[in-house]
Amino acid sequence: MSGRRHGNTNPVGQRNSNVHNETSSRNASRFKWTYEQEKTLIELYDQAISMNDYTLKDPTVLGREHMVDNFNRAFNLNINYAFFKNKLDDFKKAYKKWKFLMTSTGITVNPETSMIYASDEWWEARESGCKITRSFKRQPPPFWDVVVRCFVLHDVYSQPQQSSRQ
Repeated sequence: MSGRRHGNTNPVGQRNSNVHNETSSRNASRFKWTYEQEKTLIELYDQAISMNDYTLKDPTVLGREHMVDNFNRAFNLNINYAFFKNKLDDFKKAYKKWKFLMTSTGITVNPETSMIYASDEWWEARESGCKITRSFKRQPPPFWDVVVRCFVLHDVYSQPQQSSRQ
């Protein structure tokens, strides 16, 4: 009797309710993104975020539906928004890492292109042990202009600070 208490208590209809999500997660980890798919994803994410004038960090339900529908149509796929999570997180990590590198001392940053000009020694010190920095190949991350618009709200340093006295 005690063995049944610790078993699966979900009704039969709910037992496999996460199979689609698990399958999507497994497929997402093996999915090989092409340049065109990455570009399409970040542009669709930009469109979804712009639906609220870039005032929200994440797209609304309507924005997510827009992304999924257009991506599926463009690449003849049948995926859900959760599938995009890892790739969007990769874009966000690259954004944050590049922004951090841009605040370093001993470098020059082009304000128009966000290109970092630094010595080989400076780059080698940052590339050793950091897969993300190495992946940049000393260039801003791909789709930088779009990525900046999309993830600026995730950057606490770019947020205006409100005083409690105002």
